[in-house]
Amino acid sequence: MLKRTSSTLIPLVIVVCLLPSSIHAQVSNQSTGNSWALLMSVEQYDMAPSLRYTSNDVLELTDALTQRGFYNAQQLATLYDRAEDKQFLPSKENMMREIAAFLERPQPDDSVLIYFSGHGFRDDSNTLFLAPKDCDPKNPADTGVPARWLRQQLASCPAKFKLLVLDACHAGNEKGDDTDRVRSDELGDVFRGLEGVATIASSTGDQKSLMWDEKRQSLFSYWLVQALKGHADGNNDGVVSFSEVYPYVYGQVSRTAQARFRRKQQPVRIVRSGTLGDPAINQLRPQTLKRVLADTAEQIAWALEFDELDSVGVLEFSGRSNNTELLGGDFGLLGSYCAEEVNRQLLTLGVGQFKVVDRRRLHEALSEQRFRLADLASTKSLESLADSVGEMPALVRGSFLNRSGEVINIQTEVVQTGGISQSAMAGGVAALNESEWAMIGKSAVVTDRRPQTDEQTGQFLTTSATVVRNMEENSRQGNPALSENFPFRVRVMVNNVERKPISKGNDLVVPLAEGEIYSVWIDYRDVGPNADKPVFMRLLVDGLNTMPEKLSTKGVQTWEWGKRVNLSEARHWVLDPSKRRTWAIKGFYTGVGTGSDTYREFTVVDAQQSLAARQHFSENIGLITAAFYEREGGQRAVGTTGGTEREEQVGLYRKGGSVGNLLGVIHIRYVSPDALR
Repeated sequence: MLKRTSSTLIPLVIVVCLLPSSIHAQVSNQSTGNSWALLMSVEQYDMAPSLRYTSNDVLELTDALTQRGFYNAQQLATLYDRAEDKQFLPSKENMMREIAAFLERPQPDDSVLIYFSGHGFRDDSNTLFLAPKDCDPKNPADTGVPARWLRQQLASCPAKFKLLVLDACHAGNEKGDDTDRVRSDELGDVFRGLEGVATIASSTGDQKSLMWDEKRQSLFSYWLVQALKGHADGNNDGVVSFSEVYPYVYGQVSRTAQARFRRKQQPVRIVRSGTLGDPAINQLRPQTLKRVLADTAEQIAWALEFDELDSVGVLEFSGRSNNTELLGGDFGLLGSYCAEEVNRQLLTLGVGQFKVVDRRRLHEALSEQRFRLADLASTKSLESLADSVGEMPALVRGSFLNRSGEVINIQTEVVQTGGISQSAMAGGVAALNESEWAMIGKSAVVTDRRPQTDEQTGQFLTTSATVVRNMEENSRQGNPALSENFPFRVRVMVNNVERKPISKGNDLVVPLAEGEIYSVWIDYRDVGPNADKPVFMRLLVDGLNTMPEKLSTKGVQTWEWGKRVNLSEARHWVLDPSKRRTWAIKGFYTGVGTGSDTYREFTVVDAQQSLAARQHFSENIGLITAAFYEREGGQRAVGTTGGTEREEQVGLYRKGGSVGNLLGVIHIRYVSPDALR
C-alpha cells in the first residue's frame, strides 16, 4: 500500500461529447458536424504505482473510433506513454495545454471525445485531481490536474452533449494500489448538473475495477470498446447510442466479473434529467464481411464460455423485412455462407471450451422437425430439436437487416435451447464487395466503374461501392442473360437439350425434376469489348464451387470438391475464346488439369437430400450462379447432389493470372416442375 498523508487515490475519467441526437439512422449518413477525439492515458508513473494496459486501452479505443467509426484521423490526438514526440507524453503541462486547446475547437454541431485512463488523487481539503505522469501523490495540488478545472473546461466546450466515463484504479489484477478509495459517484458529483453531461463509472465505490490480462485491457474498457465497435447496436440502425452503450457495458462487465473473477463489478451512471435524449456516441463505419463475422464469432465464443454451454449449432442467416423473417429469398447464398464462416470460426475458437454441432446432424434434425425460424420462440420446439441432435444447449441465429446497396447490418444472438433466453448479442455493419453482392441472387451486368460520390454525404465512394450500386440499379431490369448485348449466355441442358427458362422480372427459373441429370453450358458471344479476350468465370451451384478447392492440413495439400465458398474467393475457370466458344460444365469437378478431368454429375434431388442441404444449407438451394471477371495479369425446392463420377476432358483453358474486375453475374433458379404449374 502506498503511504501518504495528503492525498487519496481516486478513479479517473473519460469524457465524450456526443453526436447530436438528430443524427440520421442510416449508416451512409454523416453527422452534420465533425468528430474530434483526444485520448490520454498514463501507464508508467514517476512517483505513483504503475498501471497495466492503459496504453492498449487507448489504442483499442482509437481503432473503435477511426476504423469502426467515422472519427477523422486528422481530428484525433493521443497523449500516452508511447508517444515519440515529448509534447504528447501525458505530463501535467502537456495535458492541461492539450485539454484547454482541444475543447476550444469543436463547434456546437461537432462531437468530441476526451479519454483519460490513469490515477486520481484527493488532497486534505477534499479537492479532486487527475494524476498525470509526473504527479506526486503527496502533493496533488501542485502536480495534478484539478477536476474542478476540467469541469470549467467542459462547461465552456461548445459541443452540445458530453459523456464522462470513470474507470477506477486499484491493485493486484486491478488498476493501481490498495489505498483508500474515493467512491466513483463522488467524483461524478464534480460534474453533476452540467447541461448535457452524463457520467458512467466503471464500478460502485465498494467494488474494484478489474484488469483482464487475457484481453490486455481493463474489464470495463474492453466492453466499452466492444460496445463502440457495434455490438451494442441493438436496433441495428448503424449508430451506437447512449441508451445502448450503458445497458450493454453494464451487463457484460457484471457478468464477466462474476463468471471470470468471482467478483462484483457493476458500472453506474449519473444523468441530468431531461437534458440528453438519446444522443449517438459512434456512427459505425462498414467493415469487410469477413471482419464482421470474425468479430461476431469471437463474441459468441465468449458467451458460450461464460454460460458454460458446451455445444452449439449455427443456423443459416436469415433476413427480416417488415417483421417478416425470410430464409434465403432476399439474400441468395449469402445467409448460408455467413453461417458457414461463423461455424468455421467457432470450430477454431471452441477448442477445449465447446463443440460445434456437425452440420449434417443439425440439418437432419431441422428436416425431421420441419423447423422454422418461428420455432425459435417455442421452448418445446427448441428442446425437441436439441434432443434430436443429441447435445445442443445453444443455437446461433444470424439476421440481415437494413441492407442499402453494399451496406448491410448483421446481428447475431445465442439462443439457449433449454428455454427461451438470449445469452449474447453481437453484430456490426458490413460493406459487401462486388462478388459478395453477387451472392444475394440478383443478376446484373457492370456498366459503369467511374468514380462516384455519395449523394447524401458528398464523399467519394470506393470502387467496390460504386460497382455494387451500379449493379443494384441494373438488377431492377430483366436478367442480362436474355440480352443479346451480354457476352455470356448461360444455359441449363438436359440430355444436350436446353431446358427453357421462365423469366420473372430479374429472375430466370428453370424446371428440373427429381432424378434428372443436367449440365451448365456457357456460350461466349462475339459481342462487347472483351469478345476476343480470355475471361475468368466462377460457377457455383447451390453455393458450392464447381471447381475443386485446395485444402491444406498439417502441410499436406489435398483437394476438396463441392466446397461452400465466398464467391470473391472461389477458384475459377478460364474461358479462352481463341480455343472455343462453348463450354459444358457437367458436375462438381473432383480433379482438373491432369489431361482428363473427373467430376460428379449434377443430379437433381429433393431439396432435403441435396448436396447443399447436407452441408447445412436450409431452404436456400436451387440456385446456379455464374460470375464473369476480366483477367488481370413457397415453392417446392429441389437441389443438386454429386452423382455418378465421370471422366472427361473439359477443354477449359487454364493459365495463371489474377482475377480482375467483375463483368457481370447471372443467377438461374431451378425448381420442381410442379412448382411452376
